[in-house]
Amino acid sequence: MHVLPDLEFIEKKYKDKPFTVVGVHSAKFDNEKDLEAIRSAVLRYNVTHPVVNDGDMYLWRELGVNSWPTFVVVAPNGKVLAQISGEGHRKDLDDVVGAALEFYDERKLLQNNSLPLALEKDRDSRLITSPLKFPGKLAIDVQNNRLFISDSNHNRIVVTNLDGEFICQVGSSEEGLLDGQFDTASFNRPQ
Repeated sequence: MHVLPDLEFIEKKYKDKPFTVVGVHSAKFDNEKDLEAIRSAVLRYNVTHPVVNDGDMYLWRELGVNSWPTFVVVAPNGKVLAQISGEGHRKDLDDVVGAALEFYDERKLLQNNSLPLALEKDRDSRLITSPLKFPGKLAIDVQNNRLFISDSNHNRIVVTNLDGEFICQVGSSEEGLLDGQFDTASFNRPQ
């Protein structure tokens, strides 16, 4: 989970290029193989790329991976171009992806066809219709009849009365860390 910001950076930087991030979840422990637990984590952390459940470690072994996390950069022909293990390698990953895209673009070997993907966050009707997305914690102000709810995936704090009626929102819903008025301040997945 610690590398998700790096992956998000790479995904955003190359969003208009023929490049796709595919997460492969190779479980360390038996309880981490559970598909529903993986799905829940994908939704909770707002992962926007496909994730494969490699519960039996097949891809792990086939790719010769030996540590978590490992990034594998694959060419259009399926050849492994690079493996980068560990955290804190955003620049290295960016350099490899950038060089690979340039190399294969010069040789006209890239196709910019979108993959037919349906992300879980777009398929789960509960998430689509829910006014809250992964609320974190609550604070109760009994004296003033208020409830403060950290709405983590909407990057805001929702204030209601104790009956659940909306009073106001703190935060712009934009991800960030910015002090300001209730409507301009921004949070990054507040808890």
